Amino acid sequence: MLLGVVSDTHGYFQPGLKELFRGVDRILHAGDIDAQGVLDALEEIAPVTAVRGNVDRGRLAADYPAWLDMEVEGHRLLLIHRGGRVLHAEATLAAMLEQVRPDIIVYGHTHQALATWEDGVYLFNPGLGGRPRLGVRPSAGLLVVEPGRVEGTIHRL
Repeated sequence: MLLGVVSDTHGYFQPGLKELFRGVDRILHAGDIDAQGVLDALEEIAPVTAVRGNVDRGRLAADYPAWLDMEVEGHRLLLIHRGGRVLHAEATLAAMLEQVRPDIIVYGHTHQALATWEDGVYLFNPGLGGRPRLGVRPSAGLLVVEPGRVEGTIHRL
């Protein structure tokens, strides 16, 4: 399965996402959507699964969960806005992590792209998907998930 992954769009749809995500099976948005129009534009490319982030308010906060856990090609995938090491540092997140026991964690929030294995879990953060901010160039990712294989790539937009 080929997943397009984006986070932290902050209300702006990057035009480069259309080309990057062409042909993906599904798009994951790891929060800080900030405008329904971003999700609508992504839906024109492929089906979207999204979680809310800390800037999402109103309908976005009501319509999207704080986290989702799903099975993808035999792997347990956790989609969450605040991920990485913070999951172990906060008691409620650590308890959820213990319950879910993911093989893959897709997250955003830091605006720093990351694709790495840590303690047997694949951590994937596509970086900042919106407008350039504080010297950070926008990026998004492609994540290949197959039985026995997980591989992500980060692409600058």
